Amino acid sequence: METFDLIQVLLYSIFLGGIYAITAIGLNLIFGVMKIVNFSHGVLVMLGAYFAFWIWKLYGISPYISIVFCFIILMFLGFGIYGCIKKFEGDRDFELLSLVITFGISIFIVNLVRYIWTSRFRGVFLLLKSIDIFGMSLSTSRIIPFAIGLIITIALYFYMKKSFVGRALRAVSQDAEASQLMGINKRNMYLISCGIGCGLAGVAGSLFCTIYAIYPEMGFSFTVLAFCIVVLGGLGSFRGTLIASFILAVSEGLTGFIFGRGWKPFAGYFIIIMVLLFRGRYLAAR
Repeated sequence: METFDLIQVLLYSIFLGGIYAITAIGLNLIFGVMKIVNFSHGVLVMLGAYFAFWIWKLYGISPYISIVFCFIILMFLGFGIYGCIKKFEGDRDFELLSLVITFGISIFIVNLVRYIWTSRFRGVFLLLKSIDIFGMSLSTSRIIPFAIGLIITIALYFYMKKSFVGRALRAVSQDAEASQLMGINKRNMYLISCGIGCGLAGVAGSLFCTIYAIYPEMGFSFTVLAFCIVVLGGLGSFRGTLIASFILAVSEGLTGFIFGRGWKPFAGYFIIIMVLLFRGRYLAAR
């Protein structure tokens, strides 16, 4: 029985990794292009979850469909966030200022959500059937978000590889000044990357609301989650983020299975400490 339980935990962890990927890739995209850390990213995931919840509550639209609306709403919010920080682009402390500004935005959003919708726990309840495979019961409420998250992640990867805008974003991420000499508008690429990154946070939130309870403070845990994945996979690395998402999800699942659910967050903190420790030693040795 324990073997079946372990396999089931591993499968659910892999399913969760698909949603983790789309959560962290938005943060990594913004950093890769703009070279700033969006500290409000996890709070935007929370906001996307609330929007998906209320669309479901008021209009009966499934969060699997409302991800389109959540993406658009959070994309425009991302445009607004870029508008708040673009005036400091020429400052030598731009990276630090952007971190402080996005942290302030996250605090503002959390308190606004708490004021409007209170701190009451909410959730989306969908009547979905389970699938029995070799005696294991797998919930489609985990499989569907995994599939959607993975499809969107892969689609974004090919968009960045094949489309003109994607190639322009990659050019700016590699050398912003040289890309301007080639006719690429750096500020437009910054705006697009911030919009897409924040929009992906909204998509992640709409997928998470079908699995977890929603409350205003949940965003900070998603910020830590995204940072763990980005540090493990490498800042600016799309493929590394995808791999790191599954590593972190499986690590959390095994930690919770062996030591208890309360120890699940320990896996992420342990991984980030080890990565920073050994990577720091490697860089120091060079």
